[in-house]
Amino acid sequence: MLRFIRRVSRRFLRKSTQIHHEPINKISIVILILIDIFVLLNVFGGLASISQWPLSPTEQFSCLPDYVTFHEAAPPQDLARLRANLLDSAIAIHENPPYSPLEAAPRLGKVDPICQTHQQLQAAVATPDNLTRHNQMQTLRVDIATLEEKNRVLKAQYDSTLLENIAGQDPAASINESTAAGTKAEIEANQQQIEAKQGEVTALEAQLIESPAGATYLEWVEDRDLYDTLRAESDQVQFWHPNQVLGLQILFLTPLIAVAYGWHRLATRRQWGLQALLSWHLLLIVCLPLVVRLFEFIQFGNVVSLVVEAIVAVLGGLLFLASYLLIAVIPLLGFALIKLLQRFVFNPKVQAKNRIQNGRCIRCSAKLRSDDAFCPYCGFGQYQTCGHCHQPTYKYTPHCHHCGSGVGEGVGEGVASGGSQS
Repeated sequence: MLRFIRRVSRRFLRKSTQIHHEPINKISIVILILIDIFVLLNVFGGLASISQWPLSPTEQFSCLPDYVTFHEAAPPQDLARLRANLLDSAIAIHENPPYSPLEAAPRLGKVDPICQTHQQLQAAVATPDNLTRHNQMQTLRVDIATLEEKNRVLKAQYDSTLLENIAGQDPAASINESTAAGTKAEIEANQQQIEAKQGEVTALEAQLIESPAGATYLEWVEDRDLYDTLRAESDQVQFWHPNQVLGLQILFLTPLIAVAYGWHRLATRRQWGLQALLSWHLLLIVCLPLVVRLFEFIQFGNVVSLVVEAIVAVLGGLLFLASYLLIAVIPLLGFALIKLLQRFVFNPKVQAKNRIQNGRCIRCSAKLRSDDAFCPYCGFGQYQTCGHCHQPTYKYTPHCHHCGSGVGEGVGEGVASGGSQS
């Protein structure tokens, strides 16, 4: 296994840093690295852009938080307060509308019909009368917050003055401007104002709840059947959205990989050294994000998580077995990727066909004379012995070029290492 990894690593390094088996200079390597970084940034930028093409679950079900807050977050005794907060938020959204998917450029997916109706009813709450009530409540809340802050300061002064009185300190030497009795009276007066203003806010909230538009909106939000439907649809979209994004990302990368691979094959076949090197780097750069996304999908993808959960459920909570599964899957994926590279990129049999036809070394592709049994540049023997006619024939070819019989791999290594018999 180590020999295999070393062999692949040497080939990888050779293909990435040499032109016609000659190492490129350091400046050229720096230029290549800069090109790689530029292409990689743009590839990831394209992936990020295409990932935004489908509407996210949050955009498709933008109204779900209101339903969750009403049906799950609040205790029953706070329903009146919750209703008022929902209406108040609806008016605030009308005054400062957020980005709406309904107004966006055409994208994949659509806003759920329940949320579309929800947005329309929410906008209808902002009648002139309700807007006036909302503004009044905002003013009252600011006043209440100001009075409460004053009371916090006065209570601190009151405690300090009370301690001074207990200690028998002369009131003229006090650091506070008011006496304990005066401070207490001011606190009580402020508290009365706070309670009065809170009563006004409560009355305005009741008016909001009783308004026709407010009542219609609340009735829509309080419908339990609508909430159950919305929740089920949202869960389904949440499950499939990452897989949809991965599919679009693969769709984006596939043409780039196909073009880079085709360019590299053509450049290699026609011995365009610089183009072969550039296309090889391009192929690596466009494959790297695909490998990253696939590993992310295996580690965090919903489909994989579902399989893991099913295994854990069947085996009775043996969670460590799920880790075994992931540990097994990742090496298998790496093995499959290496085999794929060996099959289409590093396959010596595929390379040998074109190189033999062009009179080049089977291993390094250097130009050979017709009687060269060994490559003068890399020392690789070009021939093996045919097991049928015992004549030297090219390595990595399925048939002998003398008698046409099948040539088994590994036959005639003595000829390969000892020279040509022709």
